[in-house]
Amino acid sequence: MQSIDIHRSHRQLLEELRVASSRAIEDQNPAYMTVTFAVRLVKLSEQADVATRRVVRLTWVLVFLTIVLTIAVLPPAIQAAYEWLSDILVSLRGYFL
Repeated sequence: MQSIDIHRSHRQLLEELRVASSRAIEDQNPAYMTVTFAVRLVKLSEQADVATRRVVRLTWVLVFLTIVLTIAVLPPAIQAAYEWLSDILVSLRGYFL
């Protein structure tokens, strides 16, 4: 059996899968097709693992960015809310006194 390179392009892998399936049908040997399909599944799982790692890394970057932005925006927002509430209370004091 030939060695299968898992670093080929998607088109090459699909073509190889087509050739392997036709060989398996001609030779009446499902083992070759099973091994070829298993190699394709391994390649797919490696690609999924890489994509998952990127998504996890992006998630952590977004969490960190959210924390930094919250720290930067929260104090001025609290100060503005305090000043607004103080102005409202001062203007309402005239109605109750």
